[in-house]
Amino acid sequence: MTDKQMTEMTASADHFDNDAYSGTRMRDRALNAAIIRADISNSYEAWTLDLVAASGATCTLSWYAFRRWNRSQVVFEHHYDFVQRGGPLTLNDFRFTAVDPEGFRLPS
Repeated sequence: MTDKQMTEMTASADHFDNDAYSGTRMRDRALNAAIIRADISNSYEAWTLDLVAASGATCTLSWYAFRRWNRSQVVFEHHYDFVQRGGPLTLNDFRFTAVDPEGFRLPS
């Protein structure tokens, strides 16, 4: 991939900032292109997943990932140091009748 193509791909990601899904996909493509171009052999990543149920209960999961690359392919992946904050979410947390529609508001 040429520098011009990478610049165009990165610039096009800014166009989708109003759409979180499209913007994220475009940024991922630009990042993947940069990783391939840089020929990185190892990567370390931190992940966090925030879950919010209809009842308002929350659970946050965090972990780290190590990846070994061979060109553009992941040849080894290891996830470690898992942390859970908040209790496990149950089926009752996801029932929409558990929330009074009048008082419900999205978390900020």
